[in-house]
Amino acid sequence: MATGNDVNVDIALEVVQKLGKLCEEFVLYFPEIIKTNLDLVKKLTVIPVENVAARMQDELINLCNDSGANYMFGTYTICDFLAESV
Repeated sequence: MATGNDVNVDIALEVVQKLGKLCEEFVLYFPEIIKTNLDLVKKLTVIPVENVAARMQDELINLCNDSGANYMFGTYTICDFLAESV
């Protein structure tokens, strides 16, 4: 029978694995940002479009112009924002 500690460890390991996979995907979409300045990720609208891969520039422009997304990004924690936008 699993104890509370075993369950907490299992959950923690699962969270770490999922975060690792999210990190890998993030690097695929925004390699230039990872190489230059992670602080840009904290404020969506200050990411220079030219710092994003050409295939993602239109999506970034649309996201920056989406008032609902900007509201959520400004008021939610990053985890809540990502959970809501999926």
